[in-house]
Amino acid sequence: MDTIFVKNIHVNAVIGLDCWHREEKQPAVVTIRVPWSIDKTGKTDSIADTLDYRPIYTIVTILQTERAYQSLPDFAKEICNRIVQLTEGTSAEVTVLLPKAVRQADGVQLEMRVQSTKGFGPSQVMFSEIYVVKGLRIDCLIGIGIHERKEKQPVLLDLELRGPPDNFNHRDYQFWLGTALHKVEYFCNDRRFPLTGTEFRGDVIFNHRKIRYRDCQISHCHSRLD
Repeated sequence: MDTIFVKNIHVNAVIGLDCWHREEKQPAVVTIRVPWSIDKTGKTDSIADTLDYRPIYTIVTILQTERAYQSLPDFAKEICNRIVQLTEGTSAEVTVLLPKAVRQADGVQLEMRVQSTKGFGPSQVMFSEIYVVKGLRIDCLIGIGIHERKEKQPVLLDLELRGPPDNFNHRDYQFWLGTALHKVEYFCNDRRFPLTGTEFRGDVIFNHRKIRYRDCQISHCHSRLD
């Protein structure tokens, strides 16, 4: 099965709370992936035999003004349902990035996949979601040189959460990140031995219970001074 991408649809919508804990419109960037066979299109060379991406774009732009969404999953799930209905398919993937949802990072991103069991007994719809906090900035002592142990360096993390825990705040990401960031900073700065970038990433993953997020992983880590 092939995949058709509709990338980087820019909208403004009320999605949870912004970084100042207000229920205000904030920018969102939406990317949609739809499984779609292009075999027939390749044979006929006819645009009528492929997926028209204009209705997909229209759905997203209409949804931004339909109502206020309680959370990022609420918005993404609505898009997934509309896309599956439009394409008469059984699955779709939606990625929504809120670039201004938190102040200490480049944004909060949710990847959601919907899969319908239509045609295999009683119909069921299953959703899976992955959160990514992109470009999280933390200052910490990192490195093995004596000069590196004297001053903190800014470190950038991409923090990935697969299957967020029950106490995860889907509505106020700034509040959640503030709590998590305090624990990460405490762990990073409470070290009494040299720490390299590789050890930093490995130790935070290995000791992720200190952050109290069971499925939390650091997918990317580097120092700005590298």
